[in-house]
Parts: sequence; C-alpha cells; structure tokens
Amino acid sequence: MGRSDGSDALDTLGVWCIIDGTLCFAGSSIPKEAAALPPSILPLRCFVSSEPGRCVMAKNEDSYRFPTVRYVKRLRMSLELPDQTEKNIPRLPDGFVWLPWHPCLTDTHGEVKFLAFHHSFDADVFPTFRSRQACIGLMRSIAAHSGFVSQATWMIACRSAGSTLPIPVNERNEYPLRSHKPETEHLDYVATIQGIRTAPQIAGIQNVAVRPEFRGRGLGRALLMKALDGFRRAGVRKVTLEATSGNTPAIRLYETSGFRLYQTLYKEVYVH
Repeated sequence: MGRSDGSDALDTLGVWCIIDGTLCFAGSSIPKEAAALPPSILPLRCFVSSEPGRCVMAKNEDSYRFPTVRYVKRLRMSLELPDQTEKNIPRLPDGFVWLPWHPCLTDTHGEVKFLAFHHSFDADVFPTFRSRQACIGLMRSIAAHSGFVSQATWMIACRSAGSTLPIPVNERNEYPLRSHKPETEHLDYVATIQGIRTAPQIAGIQNVAVRPEFRGRGLGRALLMKALDGFRRAGVRKVTLEATSGNTPAIRLYETSGFRLYQTLYKEVYVH
C-alpha cells in the first residue's frame, strides 16, 4: 500500500530535484511515471531533504523554505612547469615579506583563508569559507595530507600597524621562523597559498587567498609564482588548479601565467 500523501510515487521517478517549487528531472525528457502522480500531491509543496533522492511533503507551505539549485561553472587548468621558475617571482611591494611554511603557522593560514573568502562568491560554492573554524580545520587537513608540499606553501605578511620591530629577512626577502609563532606577533598576515602533490610529478594549488584590503598590489601573482618555484624545487613537473568561471581576475591571472583549460565541470550549489 502506498503512503497516503502520495509521496511514494516520487520514489519511482529516478534522479530529480525541486527548483523553485518545480519538479525537475535529470536527462532530456520527463519520465512517463510523472504523468501518473496522484492528484493528492498537487496542493502540497516539496523540498529537497539532505537525503539524496528523497522528498519530504509539507501540507503547510509556509513551514519550509524551498532551495533553488544552481550549477556553478568551474574551470580546471594546468601548467607544465618550465625549467626556470625563480626569475618569474615578482618583487613584493615595500614593507611586505615572505613567510615560508612552518607548522606553527597552520591556523594562521586558515585564518587568512577565512578573511579572504568569507564574503566572496566562493563562500557560496564552498560553505567552509564562511566559517573561521572550518577554514582552520581545512588548513589542518591540508597540512596533514600525505602529499602536502611545504615548499609551495607560503604566506605574505607586513609589519603590524604601530610596530617598529625590524623584520630579519634573508636575501630573498624571506623571514624563516626559527621556532614558534611569537616571533612574528608584530606581523599582519595578508595572503596565503598551499600545494598538495596528487601524483609523483603532479601537484595541485589549493587556494590563492589575498585579503580584500590588500588586493590590487600584485600579491596574488607573487604568491602564484612563488608556489610554482616551490613545486619545481620539490620535483613537480605539472601543476593544476580549479577556479570559478565568473572570477575574471583570477582566470586572467592564471591564463597570463601560462595555465590552460583542460576540463570544465559544474558544481551544484543550493541557494535558500
């Protein structure tokens, strides 16, 4: 015996979803079973539950908010690394320095991710970016990954407002930490990039994150070039990344740096 609300009829329809209250199906045609939906379903409103392929019926249509599904175009790009990469690293603006990877900076990388992305469109695509703690957790996962490439993981920092302490950098404008984070408490962290090896000679860039108030100074390009040099030094020959097609400045940066499109995909995003 079927359920009295008629929702069991929806179980026979295969892959479907509700968009703005409309029953939608995967594929090029509506399944013939849709024509057999009982009239009892018509006055009811539906919403997609967190359980794939199921629908919850609600008699009071004001009881729920009905999500809209959007499909965001994502571009996968790749670059064959040249033999020389260090010469492509631009000089940082005055007052900014490089911070090489150090485990004590793990949470700080996550913090910079959050500050860079939490109000961006990417936060709609990847909800992790909306939460400070989730970003820190993401960075901890990246750092713990078996393919983590420390040579391609960098931050950019500048002197904190009001600080007059010297920043002891080497000839490459790098400030390597000797032991622990308190050495850099007089710094303001503004940008981060990380890398993970996915095959012996292939690696992926995880995020290029620059805080909004520090954009427009070439820090994103500097991060990218610094990471590519780190990948080459780690024995990587090919680097991949992924970006949202609507992020025109990022796409332009990657294309002018030599990255080329090799795959297009669409990511499902639920908007309430």
